[in-house]
Amino acid sequence: MAVGKVPRWLSLASFLSVVIVLVAVSADASVPALFIFGDSTVDCGTNNYINTTRNFRGDFPPYGQDFFGKPTGRYSNGRVIVDFIAEYAGKPLIPPYLEPNADHSHGVNFGSGGAGVLVETNQGLVVDLQKQLSQFLEHKAAVSERHGQTLAEEVFSDAVYIVSVGSNDYLGGYFGNPKQREKSTPEQFVGAVVTGIVESIKMLYSFGAKKIVVAGLGPMGCIPALRARDESGSCSAPVSAVASAHNNAVQGALSQLEQFLPRLTIVHAQFYDFLLERLENPSKHGYVSGDKPCCGTGSCEGRCGAEVPGCEHCSNANAHVWWDPYHPSESIHRQFAEAVWNGTSPYIHPVAVQELFKPAAEPHHYDDKLDLFVGDPLQQLVSESILMT
Repeated sequence: MAVGKVPRWLSLASFLSVVIVLVAVSADASVPALFIFGDSTVDCGTNNYINTTRNFRGDFPPYGQDFFGKPTGRYSNGRVIVDFIAEYAGKPLIPPYLEPNADHSHGVNFGSGGAGVLVETNQGLVVDLQKQLSQFLEHKAAVSERHGQTLAEEVFSDAVYIVSVGSNDYLGGYFGNPKQREKSTPEQFVGAVVTGIVESIKMLYSFGAKKIVVAGLGPMGCIPALRARDESGSCSAPVSAVASAHNNAVQGALSQLEQFLPRLTIVHAQFYDFLLERLENPSKHGYVSGDKPCCGTGSCEGRCGAEVPGCEHCSNANAHVWWDPYHPSESIHRQFAEAVWNGTSPYIHPVAVQELFKPAAEPHHYDDKLDLFVGDPLQQLVSESILMT
């Protein structure tokens, strides 16, 4: 049987029905499941299974060369942050939702490279955040049908949820879109993106989530692709300023939201200062370069691919902060994962990620009709967010 009331915006491709019948609940009930939403910062292969362009794929050499020995769809020379989080939690790699015959017993990764908070960001080429939430709801319904609603509720209420998204809305949806800049100021656009994140967190809560990690944006103006456009190779201060404003607005809005949603814990992972330190003092953190990517210089024209003629490729990717013109190296992913897992201040607040993987003392129960916490004072508000068109 399905769980709760299915929102009107839920519309999934028919082939997903083949995937969801293979879901299972975790065999090790003592370790919470892990569910992942977002963009290329967490994508572990989703875009391998959708109809998109090369710009939104990471399934060709030299991606994945330093850990997997082959491309996996990750936008890295190896693993990404959620792979390390899963390892520290004692779990295997969490597979993408769309991967056929995948083992979803430890969790599911819905992240899609290029995805945004706003549906119109790279629309038709990626799995946007709203679609990812739709997929999660269908996954939850399948688990409930197969294993019973009581067990499903315990699994999803005790799980850890990671949300890492937003940069594509700004880089492509705003700064890369002159028409959008004519329609709205940076402040107005930040407001729209932040509102989308808040609504998505409310939806996750209504679906059963109570332990959510929200990753902030890095200094976007310092990505090599933007620095290459500046004659002096400097970071774009306006772009990074928007990222900083976004982070402050998200943290403030979610801190207020948390006060009204019972039993919800929102953990903020602050990537901005973490990355900026390594960009400004790379040698202090074990890097030889904080501005040039390992892959994507020379005649690559902003691309990273072994088959691109004249494309330069360094010999030690993990000695660089940047892997390609848009994405950090596996080493950065590992260092940040270590910081948030261990609770290194000021990069994680209010608790270390490892604390979230401690099982709940007792399961929580939900209203059979709306799948909300019984007695939730914001029940009507959350219900409206689920049923929006």
